[in-house]
Amino acid sequence: MNDNYYMFVLALAVVLAALYIVVLVLKKMGIGQGTHYTPHNDKQLHLLETKSIDIKRKLIRVRNGETEHLILSGPHNDIMMESKPYKETKTDKK
Repeated sequence: MNDNYYMFVLALAVVLAALYIVVLVLKKMGIGQGTHYTPHNDKQLHLLETKSIDIKRKLIRVRNGETEHLILSGPHNDIMMESKPYKETKTDKK
């Protein structure tokens, strides 16, 4: 009886460790963290920056042509917080 208990605990530990490793690999690959950004120099719309506020909300800074927009994205609605002419900053340079 005691041997079965140790086998159960060992099997549970192995399964939990495997799940933990899978989660770490998926995080490293960027899966489950929203959309991926691939820069295209010939496009008008550019994603400049994103910042997670909490689990449900995110601030997104985008540039469309010569205008920059700050958007608060949530689960039920998106709000444009600010629009202004675009000025390149140090964080925008690659």
